[in-house]
Amino acid sequence: MSFKRKELVKPYYEDYIPLGFKQVIDNYNYFIWSLSLPEQLAKLRPSWNDKINSINSELIKPLTQALSKIKTRTNKEIVIIDASSGSGALVPLLSENIKNIEDLSNTQFYLTDLKPNTSQWKPITQDYSNISFIGDSVDPTLPTNFHQNWDKSTFKLFLSHSQFNNFYAKKIIKDCLDCDEGFMIVETYQRETYYILLMLVFLPVFIWLSAPFIIRPLSLTKLFFTYIFPINIMLVVFDHVIHCTRARTLEETKNLTKGLKQGKNWQFISGSYSGLVPFTYVHYLIGTRKK
Repeated sequence: MSFKRKELVKPYYEDYIPLGFKQVIDNYNYFIWSLSLPEQLAKLRPSWNDKINSINSELIKPLTQALSKIKTRTNKEIVIIDASSGSGALVPLLSENIKNIEDLSNTQFYLTDLKPNTSQWKPITQDYSNISFIGDSVDPTLPTNFHQNWDKSTFKLFLSHSQFNNFYAKKIIKDCLDCDEGFMIVETYQRETYYILLMLVFLPVFIWLSAPFIIRPLSLTKLFFTYIFPINIMLVVFDHVIHCTRARTLEETKNLTKGLKQGKNWQFISGSYSGLVPFTYVHYLIGTRKK
């Protein structure tokens, strides 16, 4: 059963939350949003990894098709700007898949955020030569200008679009239609009662079992606040429950493009597919400029 969308504030953005707790939230956000297993778990459960790779192809295929269309039309290299990157999740997965496509092999990614999470991003950029980050604050509700002098096609990626209210969410899309060659909005949460119940029941158990594999840097203090006094578990669960309350349905996301006069020069495609967890799904909206 769905319910009315709520504009609740995530604990991650509160200044009174200590850095160590935010790091744990980052670790689990990265794991969940990256749609991939940590190396240790992938080795223990290769069948899980195969299943995840199969699911990921449902997202990667339409994205690469859109990027190839942009490259063919503009004959320029593409820069993908991840707005509101947070933990930087999903970008490494996209990077790995895109770099193997001949006409997209030079695609560059940039991580940006209003509050740059550079401590989480630096290891990513060290592992992936085509991923960089902007260390200064970048407001996703304003048109980006750091790339104005680049002779490249810009494509915006939004993994946290649901954190914005309808006014700003629509403004962000309008800015993309004005300034960019394409964009993609990805929603991995559902605003459904059963989905929140899944979070409340299974996520604490998963964190309890997986903490030594996922929490980085691992410390006795973080383990104490996970297993003895489980503040970490409560914060991670609460963070993801808030994501559920703010999530938009695919139809609600598509409705944000209506009434924008620039939209007549754009093509929009959307889709939805089953997630790894039973009864969950991921949906996306991709827009590309026609001419």
